Amino acid sequence: MTILIIRIIKLVSGMFKGKEFGFACFLVMVFCFSFISKGQSIDYGLKIGLNVSNQADKFYYSGNTYTPESAFGYQVGGIIRTDLNNSLRAAFEPSLIKLGANYTESISLQGQEAESHSRTHLWYLHLPLLIQHHKQETTSDLSFNFSAGLFGEYLLNAKFKGENIVNDTVNRFSEDIINQFSKYDAGVIYGMGVEWNEKIGLETRFQYTFLQSYQGEPQFKPKNFAFKLSISLYPKLIANI
Repeated sequence: MTILIIRIIKLVSGMFKGKEFGFACFLVMVFCFSFISKGQSIDYGLKIGLNVSNQADKFYYSGNTYTPESAFGYQVGGIIRTDLNNSLRAAFEPSLIKLGANYTESISLQGQEAESHSRTHLWYLHLPLLIQHHKQETTSDLSFNFSAGLFGEYLLNAKFKGENIVNDTVNRFSEDIINQFSKYDAGVIYGMGVEWNEKIGLETRFQYTFLQSYQGEPQFKPKNFAFKLSISLYPKLIANI
């Protein structure tokens, strides 16, 4: 199995470079999940939750610099998982996630000082592949899990929205900035959670992007990161609804 993965990655490295190579390697891991789960029982579920996201670098737009602050977002998606042994399982959890950051700055606008309140709205197809260690409590139906893995993301939409206030006049704006971002991100994700009788789960996770996602000038490396809280619903619960 290890030799197969190495050979596939070598093949991919000859076809892709940079960010595309990172995303292609993630697709290799998805293929590996399919290979691992072949012949194994597979569980399915639904997931919905909230997140608090931010960026590790300042944002640059129209000659102005914006210092990022935390912003709320959410995610919704599915769960596909299979047991590797009694305590380990692999999980693939595709979802739609909203990330970004808030900005409050004094900027120069057409030669005048303006107070700006704005936000980046970044919509991604989020594709994490995780290994989970889970432990069942002997005296209850609760089980606890620890998760770690990698994720790839595909940018679906990107907007820069807000309002600029000049001499008590409010000017609202909405700009499409998707062409200033790369299509692909990748990073690490880890967290922990609790699950009740394989029916419902509560999880908290942290994700950090280590591939640059902005290609504009001046150079901007947002390195999106987010704390996520989500609820998971599994077939045993769904069947009883």
